[in-house]
Amino acid sequence: MSGIWVDGFEYSAFFEGARSWNDVSRLAFDPDQERTWLSAKDGANLPVDQNSSGLDYKVYRLEIVGKRSLCAFGYGHSGGSEREVWAEQIISITPLETVQEPRTSTVR
Repeated sequence: MSGIWVDGFEYSAFFEGARSWNDVSRLAFDPDQERTWLSAKDGANLPVDQNSSGLDYKVYRLEIVGKRSLCAFGYGHSGGSEREVWAEQIISITPLETVQEPRTSTVR
């Protein structure tokens, strides 16, 4: 399967079938959007950014061999994702960009 993976501090969202950040930019941080958490089996070696400030999110294009969860449930950090994909093998991974979560509240 292939798609866009957005990865950040306590956050992981995989958008199967997407090809670019533009395909998912409005969905990635929408609290009403069903999210798919991406996990990796031992040996699949997804990148880990040790220098992240916690505000930055890395965007990657992935092609993986993996499995999808069969039912909606609380996956990922604090059970915040409805679905999960387990990467068993990374076929290709291409870093695309680094983005920041848009501010969702305004101060008046």
